[in-house]
Amino acid sequence: GTFSEAKVNSSALAGLSATAIGSALPVPMTASVTGAANTATAGGEKISINGTEITLVAGTIGVQAGTNAATEINKKTAETGVTAAADATTGVLTLTSSKDITIGGTAADLTKVGLTASTNSAWDNEVLGTAGGITVNGKDVTWGATDTIKTVLSSIAAQAGAGATATVKDGRVTVTSGEGKDIKLANTQSGSLSQLGLSA
Repeated sequence: GTFSEAKVNSSALAGLSATAIGSALPVPMTASVTGAANTATAGGEKISINGTEITLVAGTIGVQAGTNAATEINKKTAETGVTAAADATTGVLTLTSSKDITIGGTAADLTKVGLTASTNSAWDNEVLGTAGGITVNGKDVTWGATDTIKTVLSSIAAQAGAGATATVKDGRVTVTSGEGKDIKLANTQSGSLSQLGLSA
């Protein structure tokens, strides 16, 4: 269900910030990373996916290097939650996961498989699919069917006071107000809050 709680800021008597935590988002989320062209791997290079080390094996530039890297990444899917596939023509890697994907390692080793160090959130590129509209503390927030959850949450945070945040954690939207404001949510288009797992 949904609930709200008060959190005290770390500085004494600095005031209260309201936090609204939604129910599980109805939109299934998938993080995806598509790499660039690879180079040959010598074997022994190391990258990390969601904190798990992956040791690469030797492969010639293109399909072989990409396919070999995908195989090694997929051996650790149970630990990372990430699945890799290599393009059959170019060997370019695509990583997918139902949670965030954090890629680490040295630039030299990552470049060999066409990747860069980064964190890619599962909700960054997820679109809502249906237009909607709500008010946040009486101020309008609207979105189109092709807008992403990230874009909508940025708009919500902007209306919840300076320093406010709106993020997705563990599949739930969390909105924390700024400037000691309450968070008052309402639909201006029916069903819009439920798209975000929130309620008035």
